[in-house]
Amino acid sequence: MLDPTIRITYRPGLRWPTQPGDTLELSVVPVSDASHGNEEIYIEELEVREQFRSEGAKLICLGDSNINTGDAAMVHLLSFGSVIQPRVANSTIKAESYQLSTVVESAHIIRAAIADCHGRLDHQNWETSASAFMQCVWFTDCKSCYDTLQKPVAKSVDKRLGIELASLRQYLWRDSGSHLPDKRMLEKRPLSPSDIIRWIDTLVMVADCLTKAMRDDYLTNVLDSNIWDFMQTEEAKAIKSRKSEQRSRKRDEKNEAKTLQRPRASVDPTD
Repeated sequence: MLDPTIRITYRPGLRWPTQPGDTLELSVVPVSDASHGNEEIYIEELEVREQFRSEGAKLICLGDSNINTGDAAMVHLLSFGSVIQPRVANSTIKAESYQLSTVVESAHIIRAAIADCHGRLDHQNWETSASAFMQCVWFTDCKSCYDTLQKPVAKSVDKRLGIELASLRQYLWRDSGSHLPDKRMLEKRPLSPSDIIRWIDTLVMVADCLTKAMRDDYLTNVLDSNIWDFMQTEEAKAIKSRKSEQRSRKRDEKNEAKTLQRPRASVDPTD
């Protein structure tokens, strides 16, 4: 849990446009994370606790415009939250995708508010005009969700998940200032998409401590310094390598145990 005495710090460094015609060097940065099936809720009408709920977290920041390509960036926190998802998800990709959709929608509203502050919002077409004004860079640590959203069309998914992924994909395949992606569903991404998604390792996911019981040192350090280094460290790589080796060893031991438990074929002594 976060320490309630910790304050949000805003250090100088992010450059806001001050004169007409100044280049905007900012991006809206939604960060989404979800735990899978490790929460429970109390249903008052039935007087029981229901298990297997997922926790969803969001952080929405302002970041440097180079956050979509750099290894680290300055960020200022604008909005945060952590809630139990209303729908039970039966897989990690579902919990992560549902949460990402919610966080991105919130980020788009904040992007529209910033565009409005600069007199660049068309209230009749607020999503389109806001996307032309400012880019949105998403961050997730769910590799399966990220990989699926790299494809023009998702296949072999159920309808509910497919709807969420199709909705997210429309933003990623849309030109800045366009209402919708090209109806031909081009194989290549637009040169200047309104939204970009980046995958990061779980060990550098700042929202991780909002979805499970763990230390919040990483998040509080980012909030205090306003610098988020989201590249995988050597320590993170070593930890991931050890975990991979442990899983591989357990899998080999399990397969070996199954082999020893198999009944041997009986041998006819007359043969």
